[in-house]
Amino acid sequence: MKNTAFQRALISLSHPVSIGALVILLLNDHWWRQVAPSWLTGKIGDFTWLIFAPFLLATILAWLIPPRLKHQEEIIGRGSIIIVGLVFAFAKTIPAFHSLTIWVLETLTGWGNVLRMDPTDLLALPALIIAWQIWDRSAGRSIRLPNRGWVLIPLAVLATMADSPAPNSGISCVNTQADSTLIANDAYLAFVSHDGGATWEQATQQSKGMCQGPAKPVIDSTNSNIQYRFLPDEAIERSADSGATWQREFTFSAPSEPEEAFHKKQENSYLYNQRPVSAVFHEPTGNLVLAMGYDGVLVRTTGGRWQWVDVGYYAHTDFSRADTVITLLSGEMLLALPLAALMIATAAYFLPRSQLIDAGLVLVGLTGLLLTGLAGVMLSVSIYALVGLTLSVAAVVALRWRAPRSGFRLRWKFVILAMAWMGWLITLILFPPALESGYIRGFGIMGAIAVSVLAVPVAFVQARDLYRRRPRALLLLIVIAGISMVLFLLPYVIWSQGGIPFHSTATTYTLVLVIATLVVGNRYLRQLDTSLPTAVDSAK
Repeated sequence: MKNTAFQRALISLSHPVSIGALVILLLNDHWWRQVAPSWLTGKIGDFTWLIFAPFLLATILAWLIPPRLKHQEEIIGRGSIIIVGLVFAFAKTIPAFHSLTIWVLETLTGWGNVLRMDPTDLLALPALIIAWQIWDRSAGRSIRLPNRGWVLIPLAVLATMADSPAPNSGISCVNTQADSTLIANDAYLAFVSHDGGATWEQATQQSKGMCQGPAKPVIDSTNSNIQYRFLPDEAIERSADSGATWQREFTFSAPSEPEEAFHKKQENSYLYNQRPVSAVFHEPTGNLVLAMGYDGVLVRTTGGRWQWVDVGYYAHTDFSRADTVITLLSGEMLLALPLAALMIATAAYFLPRSQLIDAGLVLVGLTGLLLTGLAGVMLSVSIYALVGLTLSVAAVVALRWRAPRSGFRLRWKFVILAMAWMGWLITLILFPPALESGYIRGFGIMGAIAVSVLAVPVAFVQARDLYRRRPRALLLLIVIAGISMVLFLLPYVIWSQGGIPFHSTATTYTLVLVIATLVVGNRYLRQLDTSLPTAVDSAK
């Protein structure tokens, strides 16, 4: 039975108006918002997305709602339009629903989402009338699957998920209003303080005044002899004699790799520094208030005490807090899950040591081929290509020499395991989750999912076979997998606390610990019961 609802959704998505809306959205998000961010560019993005988004949802519902259902096409088409409209309206007006929507999108894609709660965006809802008309007019057309529809599906997904906001460098402006209220702004929101910068709350409407940058000294309005000047990324100095002499009052430490990674991960932006970007003297309290980007604000009180103050979700990084570390290492935690499945499947499959060595040689050969390809195609560095080819050739020669003795043969389980291990290594090394920002953040999530799809079924089969022979061995295997997850995350936790300077170094320690756990765990399993099936036996 033909899925006419799916074909009709593709026809609607291929309508000239839908294609035009898609093109305008891409231009708006990735060009106009960068050049001239404004209220208009935000509304253009919402209006154009509402035109084609229902058809994207319809392509999914068409495979979930059975064709035998009466009026299936109209239920899918009009239902998709209504669902998109309701989700859009609730996400723009209801805080709890907005937070849920953000969580779902970021969990599914791994990309920081820029969906903002703004009731004025409901002005874009009439775009759904256009979508309704497009769907209705597609009913009388002959069902010929348009090839361009297949191209438009991933393009529409990209336009939906890869929403590019105006550049956001955090709290970039702080100034005093006429009623002495302090107001701070990021690229989207405004925050107000009524106590000289000690506490902040989100403003009911966006408001921005003239910001004084850090290029000129800030003068104490109650005593013109007192001035403050700012050395970018270095220090803040104070003068009590109108600038004749200066004394250093506050020194900035260079941001660590985890600090930079955390802020880029939070804001989906490559912009991060520790320099003051705006400063104002608050006369009623005598406080000096500095806009510090992603770190919120820095306040100097009349008593000379400097303190970091949170503004909204902009806050000075504190890696002694567990939630901060979890946020930074969420991608590594996700990769730890398929690692457990890989450890179970690999340890159960390659119980004899000779088989494990052969498997290691195959992975070395595959790694060499990967290194060769990257060097030749992407890096154009001949020395890496030479090293990769050497590894591959050495692995093949060693396998040819060992195969007659070990009885090693390629079987489907091993092929799947090798692909899963390579996918896991590629994700970990080429797309390190903690360091990902921008659009490539999705690759870590997709890599972990792809590895899980390959590893979990094999792990289940191997665990089931092992349980039938010796339940105690399976229990030990689960313990080994749990230990491997902990040891995998340990170097990254130490890195987040400054104990390891570079993420790449932590990855090296991680790989050594994982290999050691696999080898030692395999040895304990073999000692537990020498009657356990070999790889050849279990593959039959």
